[in-house]
Formats: sequence, structure tokens, C-alpha cells
Amino acid sequence: MAISCPIICTPFGRFIRVPSFFSLLGDKLNTRNVLLETDRVSEHLFTIESLGNYGFHSFYGSLLSPPELAELAYHLGYRTVGIADVGGFWGAVEFSQACRRVEVQPVFGCRLTVEELGEIQLTVKNVDGYQVLSRYLSLWQMKGKYIPLAAFQFFWREFGGCFHLSVRPVPERDVSPQTSDWIVWKRTWDLCLKQLGPEIWIELQWNTTREQELQRRVYRELSSLTDRWVAMGGARCVTREQWSVLKVLQAIGTLTRVQQAHPDKLVTGDYAFIAAEALRHRFGRVPRVLKQTRKFAEACDFDFTYGKLWLPHVKERGARLRSCEASFFAQELRRDMTAWPSQQSCFEGDERCEASGGGLIEKVGIDRRASRFEEEDTDKFLIAAEEAGEYGSEAEETAEEQSERDFRVLRYLCLRGIVLRYVKESYPWKNKPSRAELLARIQRELALIRETGYAGYFLIFYDIVLACTERNISVLARGSAAGSLVCYSLGVSNVCPFRFGLNFERFLNRERLKHSKLPDIDLDLPWDRRDEVIRYVYDRYGADYVAMIGGFSTFKSRAAITDVAKTMGVSENEARYMTRYMSYNGMADLMYKRDDYQENKHLKHEERFESILKVAMRLDGLPRHPMMHPCGIIVADRPLTDFMPLLSSHKGFMMTQMSMDSVEDLGLLKLDLLGQAGLSVLRDTCENLREELGVLEPLENIDYYDAEVFEMMAQGEARGVFHIESPAMTSLLKMCRCADIDCLVGVVSVIRPGAANEDKKTLFARRYLGQEEPKYVHPDLEPILNDCFGLMVYEEHILLVSHHWAGMALGRADLLRRILIKKLKGWDMQDLKDEFYACAQDRGRDEAAIDVVWKLLSEFSGYMFNKAHGAAYAVEAFQGAYLKKHYPGYFLTAVLQSGRGFYSALVYMLELLRRGYRFELPDLTRPVYIFWFREGAVLYPLSRVKGLSNKFLDTWKLELEIGAFRDWDDFLVRVLPDQADLLLLAKSGALHSFFENRYEAVWRAEHYRREAYVERSERLLEPEPTKEPFPFQSEEPEVFARWEAELLDYSITQSPFALWLEGIDRVSTVNIDRLGEYVSREVDIVGVIVAVRNFVAVNGKPMKFVSIADETGIVEVTLFPQAYKRMAYVVSRSKAIRVRVLVEWDKIESSVSIQGVSLVEGRTGLRDVDKALARAV
Repeated sequence: MAISCPIICTPFGRFIRVPSFFSLLGDKLNTRNVLLETDRVSEHLFTIESLGNYGFHSFYGSLLSPPELAELAYHLGYRTVGIADVGGFWGAVEFSQACRRVEVQPVFGCRLTVEELGEIQLTVKNVDGYQVLSRYLSLWQMKGKYIPLAAFQFFWREFGGCFHLSVRPVPERDVSPQTSDWIVWKRTWDLCLKQLGPEIWIELQWNTTREQELQRRVYRELSSLTDRWVAMGGARCVTREQWSVLKVLQAIGTLTRVQQAHPDKLVTGDYAFIAAEALRHRFGRVPRVLKQTRKFAEACDFDFTYGKLWLPHVKERGARLRSCEASFFAQELRRDMTAWPSQQSCFEGDERCEASGGGLIEKVGIDRRASRFEEEDTDKFLIAAEEAGEYGSEAEETAEEQSERDFRVLRYLCLRGIVLRYVKESYPWKNKPSRAELLARIQRELALIRETGYAGYFLIFYDIVLACTERNISVLARGSAAGSLVCYSLGVSNVCPFRFGLNFERFLNRERLKHSKLPDIDLDLPWDRRDEVIRYVYDRYGADYVAMIGGFSTFKSRAAITDVAKTMGVSENEARYMTRYMSYNGMADLMYKRDDYQENKHLKHEERFESILKVAMRLDGLPRHPMMHPCGIIVADRPLTDFMPLLSSHKGFMMTQMSMDSVEDLGLLKLDLLGQAGLSVLRDTCENLREELGVLEPLENIDYYDAEVFEMMAQGEARGVFHIESPAMTSLLKMCRCADIDCLVGVVSVIRPGAANEDKKTLFARRYLGQEEPKYVHPDLEPILNDCFGLMVYEEHILLVSHHWAGMALGRADLLRRILIKKLKGWDMQDLKDEFYACAQDRGRDEAAIDVVWKLLSEFSGYMFNKAHGAAYAVEAFQGAYLKKHYPGYFLTAVLQSGRGFYSALVYMLELLRRGYRFELPDLTRPVYIFWFREGAVLYPLSRVKGLSNKFLDTWKLELEIGAFRDWDDFLVRVLPDQADLLLLAKSGALHSFFENRYEAVWRAEHYRREAYVERSERLLEPEPTKEPFPFQSEEPEVFARWEAELLDYSITQSPFALWLEGIDRVSTVNIDRLGEYVSREVDIVGVIVAVRNFVAVNGKPMKFVSIADETGIVEVTLFPQAYKRMAYVVSRSKAIRVRVLVEWDKIESSVSIQGVSLVEGRTGLRDVDKALARAV
């Protein structure tokens, strides 16, 4: 009997035709049982579940984000919705929170591939199931893609009661048409029953006609043998029309073209999310399926718990502190322990802190037995303190007792640190705070830390800093925690909160934990030693308790377009050409404003590119694969697999499956350990100075009022100095004529995107210089904004204005701050605005004033610094500027070694040459392993020659440490290099100690036969070999310069400009350092482009800033919108250019400003000039 397919209207107003499951079962189905069940299913008709859906963390397998999946389920009539990503719980927390927002019950599962069984789904029933599965997912993912059947069998027998195990009847791809899909799948089903038992559910969910036919047969054959049927949603996209995008995504994941077959690709079908009414109709004539699906879902009551903190504690505390004491704290501790009077207690009401004489020892709560060691060895003092119970055993302690003991240790360390930080010799600033101020502040901070349970977290950072100090690794605390007196006294931070007026409540306040994310401490480390510190944390606290925070690499504009183009048959070269010069402004700009950007002129309006762009725009932001967070690491008080699965990173560190926000939402506190080049530069400069000149000046004790250093900054000569060398920073420093550290803090912060709007840079400069009076939109804002002359600059300005002026609670004010600076989606700003107005009105503020202040707040949005962060970077920047001013050769050499400056290495090389220093070629016989400055010369290290193998470098370094090479043959016998390495050495000039003529070195390398020297190296005695005569060839400096540019990044034996500017007419051009002589005139300059940044003018038109360097200096040329239209296309493709500029005097900066007028000639590379580009102007 034919059964019609009804038409159903979804809640979105889309009409769809849905065949019922009963209509697909065929005439042979025994309908008697189905009809008998019809009456019993009525109670379940109003609760339909959509289970087993794929989120986009099933990489390359879905277009649905977890929040989108939850919202779809709600709007399409479901009250229970499940997610089951492939290989883990990647987006489970996001999904859980989205379900809570729309009041839908979540069900969590994951899909795994078991050898011999294929893909299965495990659905979590309870918290035990989630934790067990997280643990085993972590184990399986470290061993391979497929899980051995025996391993899974053991797992299922031990823990099967915590999960639902389900399999979906899917036809095999490689089965011949003559073979029945049912027979093939029946073998798999029999194997499942044999190996795993009968507690297996069968999924009914199809995407293709072939799957429908197989599942119809499965139900017909097994309906009388099992009652474990579950209807799955299995959605991968929102609508059927998105299948074309999903096909492209699958092709990218399998590295194939769209039409190319691949076993891991989905078969063409319907993978859309269907409405609840449609699913109900699909199984309406088979009610037992809906009933069993309800039973399946009701057994799954797991969801994540939010609002509880899982703060870590320090282990083996006493021994650790004793062992590190001598290395971290100064020896004058014994002298200063009783330096402070003790007329009052530090903490009123604490019986361990009552004023009873004995100085600081009594204040920190240590028994009087410790005081008798005041004048003895510090180590003995700490031993006595441990005997007094301060560092006692952790055995059988409750969490509360452990937290309280952590606090007592922290209190002791802070008060001792205050003594050390503020003694006369060590405090580097003027106007040292009084004892009363110090004790009042430390009391307030410690009280909050005790209340929030953060003591153990601070001690972990203190422990990390101790470990770094032992290893001679410099550290820099940044972020809001750097403004804490606790951090300053512990030695974690180098920024005095009194000197810079830093606010502790920005970091931690009683209400922040209720409304905002957990506060954390950010610690910068030298980039080349960060992994060493991370390994210490893993070893110290246990691999089960520590993990790097994971994240996801996503499709971005250029990568998305390139990948989509290749799947559509575009060649690799053509795909790269499409995106190589593309203006990077996001997919929306590429789609709708492409013609505004001259860099995109090559993107023709052809049908193929338009289709590529549409698909790429849909993929924009989708995750590609897991990746490691750049700095986040978590330490927990229990195994991390209790919270989430882990996976191994390419560096060998375990990392979380979930991203940073999800990790923090679970109550885990992260540590930020970020590798930074600036610290490496400071360290390398100091080491070079110590070894060559014997200079041992600690950076912490330099003169922070050095006028010469500030004068160098104000002249725009801070290139190479971390954080203040970019053109934007240099421009603002010149504009302000920066003359003190407070100005530097402001400059570092004003330049951030969130703070730099509304022409704040100009206003800040004018008000700092006294050219304009500070202006406050309300008189009561003066105490809050006076540090920036009435301007909103720092993050905490939002917090302070909302709390102190409007009267909002600190937690809500901090939430407002987060929403404004991070532009968080999903938050209703209207609620916070209403709250702001209500609180301000309660304080008696009038409506007009509230409007003005709210406008000031709401327009202050985007990424910005808090003041402590800006102060930490300003102090580091001053230290770098100090070294550059007084030891420029050593400093710039260290910048070259870091390889991570704002500019390319060429810029720093040119500055060294302008200062009269010289470069020396790499030398095989010289034990120099990094860039090194010696006697006015920069020694180029052998390790920086491009292409040299690590095997050769390791052997060469080992042999050189044993003894110098006597000659060419001694080097060959001892090192046995490969010919490829030898040719690189010869071309780079590294063999000049053996051969005066570089062509001879190349000739010897080309005629080198490694096997002959292997035989010689095995003999004890060997007669002197006879060398073939070298057919003399005269040297060609131009050829050698090209070799050097290719292998060393720039030529050393000749000026780099001799290569880059070859072929460009330099007649009638002006050197950059003489531009000030041509004010109000148009002149031509020639140089190499060293930096480019795009900008959008006030009128919304694009413009460009181009930094150009020649032998005499660097200048930034501004291409205003009209000049941008004429020049940007060619400039974006040129390395060296001749450009006509207009020189004008900038009254604000008190220097010349250069505007681009027209392009005379452009050059794309070393080998030839692209005349076509020049003619195109």
C-alpha cells in the first residue's frame, strides 16, 4: 500500500516533505507489533530528542557550531539535543552553556573508530562515564587513529555501565553491487555481539537512499531480537543547500578535488538538521523507536558543573623554599629581619599576629623559637620556622587547612619581600612609600587573596620564579597582576604599585569571580627558554595535573580562499597568486569592499573567483585542527582528565582538547607563560657585555631618570627596543617628546586599538606637553582620569568610572569592562546600560551627566592595556633603550640574534653599518655560536647559514670544543660533512680561513668525496694527501654578494643596497637623512621597503604607511587615499622603489612628515626589475 509523504512546515517557515520511517520498511514488516504500540507512545509525542549531531569540531565533517546546534534544536521544537563529535569532547562546554541559555537538555557523546568494528558512538550517562571516557580518550589519542579491538573490549567490560554504546548500520563503500549490504553489516553486528555483549544500541539515522534501505532491512530482521533502537539526528549542517559547502570542506580535509572520490568523504545525501515534527513523523508509525530513544536520553543526566574553583596547591613546600632561599633573596635579609618596629599587628584579629615585640618575625606568625636564629644562617631560620609548624607536613590535610597554610606561607614571604624590596639600596624610584602605606596595602591584598583562596596560585608563580632564578632565566610579570604589591614583594613583578599608581582591584575583587572570568597572572620568559620552564612545571607538579591549554586553528581569509580554490581545480601557483598580495581585512571586506583596496586589483570579477569567495566566506572561522595556545597552561589539584580529555602536542606537551574559555569556565585557573624576544635581547646584551667588557650592571638598578635615554626615544631612534620600535610607537614618542617613565607608560598604552580611537594620540601628546589643558566630561572624573589628562586609556578606567562614579558593584563593573574590551558576543549591553544608569541615579547623578559618561565608556572599546601591563612593558622598554643608548653595538647584535624584531634583520644591519660598525663573515674555525659583538665588529654565527643540517652543526660544535682545526683536511677528517653542507659553507664565505679565493673553496667542495675521508678517519696514520691544483679564477664580488644575500639574508662584503637598488635610477634623488632640508618641496627618494601597514582614514577610505630605508636612515611615507589609489598596487608588489614625496613640517611631532605623491619605479626582487609594474603607474 502506498503511503503519502506529508508536507510539514518548520518553525522557520520552510516547507519540507518528509517520508515516514514506516513507509520505508516495506510490505514484509509485521505491522501488528507496531499497531499495538501506537497507544503507548502518546505520552512521548511531546518530548522529541535530536541525538548524535556533529559539531564543527568533527574537523572537516560539519558546519554546525555548538551554540548554533543548541539554538537550532530549541527553535525546531526539541527539548533534548545531543552532540557527538569525532574523537572527543572538543566543544562540549560551549554546547552545555548554549543549551542552558535556551533551556534545552544536553546529551554528550563522541564517535570513535574501533578496528574491525568501524565507527561507534559512546554516549555519556553520568559524571563517572565522562571522566573515564576522558581518561581513555587521552590514552587512545596518543597511540593512533584507530583503537585496537582488544583494548576497547577491555574498556567496555570494565566501564560499560557508564555509557550507551551504539552502532549505525552503514553500507560498506567497497562492496560490489551483487553483495547484499545486510549480509556485510550482519557480520559486523555479530562481531559486536560476540566481543562486546548484547548491551548495544542500533542507531536509525540515514542520509542516503542506500542507508535507508539497509536500515529498513536491519529493523525488519532484528526488531524481534532486540529492543535497543535509538533515533539519531546526525545533522552536519543547517539546510540541504549547504551540502555544496560541506563537500568543499570534505575535499579540503582529504586533500582532493570536490568531484574526486575518497574513502573518508561523505556520500552525497541530506545532512541537514530536521525539525522535531519531521522526526516525529519519520518514526510515527514505529513508536517503539521514539520510546526507546526517550529511554536512551533519560539515562544520560551528565552536565558540567560551573561556579566552583579548582585551585592548585604547592607541593613539598618547606624543602623547596629552603633550597631556593640563597639563590633568590639577598644576603642582607639577616640584617633587615628586625629593621622594622612592631608597635602594631599586620592583621588585626589574628591571634598569630598580635604585637608582642620581635619585629617582622612575630608579624609573619612564626613561633618565638624561630627568633633566636635572627643573627644566624638564613637556612637555619627557615628550618626553625618549619619546626614551628609554618611548613609542616601536608599529610591528611583538608582543602581548607591546606589553603590556610598556603596563605600563612604567602604572608610570610610577602612581608619578608617588602623588607628586601624597599631597603634604601634596592628601591630604584624616588619617593619610597612609608611603612604604614606598605602594611595597609599588603593587608588589603592578602585579605582578598585569603578570602578567594588564591594563595596557592601565587605560591606556584613564586615557585616558578625561583626556578627561573636558579637557571638564570629572566622573567617579567605583566597584566593586571603586575600591579599587585604581593607580586612585587615576591619578586614575581618588577613594577612598584605605589610608584605607578596601580590598582589591585583590577586584578582581584570579591565580586569578579561571580560575574567575570578568573583572574590570572601573566609571566613573560625569554622565547628560547620558555620550553625549559614549561618542562619544569610538568616535572614539578606532575604530568597528570598539568597541561597546555589547547585551541583551534581556524580558516582565515587567505588560507580559506587558497584551500577552496585548490579543491575546485585551481593550480597551486594560481591559488597562491590570488592571495599573495591580498589586503588582509577579513572576508566581509573581501566580499563587499574588494574594489576599495588597490592590492586586490588582480582579483578579477570572474564567475570562478566569485564562487570561490562565497564558499570561503562560509568556511571563515571554522576550526581546521587542534593547536596549542601560545602561552596558557593549567595546573590543577587533581588529574586533568577529570575535567576533559588531553592530547599530545607536537612539542610533546600534553594539552587540553578544549579551548581557553571552556577551560576557565570549568573553574580551572590558567598560568600564562609567554615567550618574548625582548627579554632574550636584554639577556644576550648583558652576557655579551659581561664577557667582552666585564660590565655587570643589573638592569633593575639602572638610572630610570637618564635624560639621554629619553632624548633618544623622543628622536625616534628606539628601533630594536621591544614594544616601542614600530612606526606607530616611534611616531607617538616623537609627538610627545617623551621625557619620563610615566609618559612612556601612557605611550605604550595609548597606541592600543581600543585606546587610540578619537584621535587620542594627538590629544595625549598635546596635554602631556602642556599645549592643551586636561578636560574632564564630569568634574568627579578628575581623580580617576588625571593620570591620562582626562582621557580613557587603561582598562581599569572602565572599572573605576563604573564603580566609583556610577556606583556599580565591582563584579558588574568588571563584566562591563570585559564586554567592552573584548567585544563579547551573546551579552546584552542594554541590561548593563540600564544598571549603570540606575546606579548612577542612586548616587544623585543627573541624566545629562550620565549620558555623557556612558557615551565616554561605550565608545572606549576594543583591545587595550591595563596600567600594570603598560607599566611592566614600559620598564622593560626603558631597560632596552638604556642598553641601546649606552651600548648600541652590543644591543643591536642581540636584536639580530633574537630574529624577532618588528623589522627584518636588514634594518638592524643597516643601523649597525650607519653607526660605523662592521660585519664579519661566518668562520668555520671560530667558536661563535650566536651573533656576537667584539671590538667594533658583529661576528656572524655559522648556525645562521641557511640550509646547514643540524647533524653537521652538532658535530662541528663538538669537534671545535675538543680542539681547533689545524687545516682543511683536519676539518674534513674530523667532521665528515656532507657535500651539500660543504657547498653552503663555501658559498657563504665560512671557509675563508682555509682558502683566500672563495671560488677555490667552492671548487674544493664540489670535488669533495666523503667516502675517501671516512676511510682516512678510520686509520691511525695517514700520509699527507696530494691536492689537485685549483684552476685559478678571479673573484667576482657581485656574485659573492648574491650568495651572501641568499644564504645570510643580506650581503656582508658589499652594501646591501648595491643589490636591491641595482637597475633603479638614483640620479637626482635625495638621501633620507637630508629630507629635513627640503620642507614644502617634492623630491625623489630611493630605498628598500622594510615595513608596511594599512590604515582606514576617518572618511572610511583606505590608506597606507610605507617605511623606506636607504644607507642613511629610515623614513615613513604616508599614502593618503588619493596617493593610495595611484601607488598601492605597485608598492604592495615591490621590494625596492623610487618614489616622489612631499616633505612637510609636522608641528605636533616637531619633525618632517613625508607624503607619497607618485611612484617612479618599483622592483620586485633581487634578480630583475619588473618594468611592467613601473609602466602600470
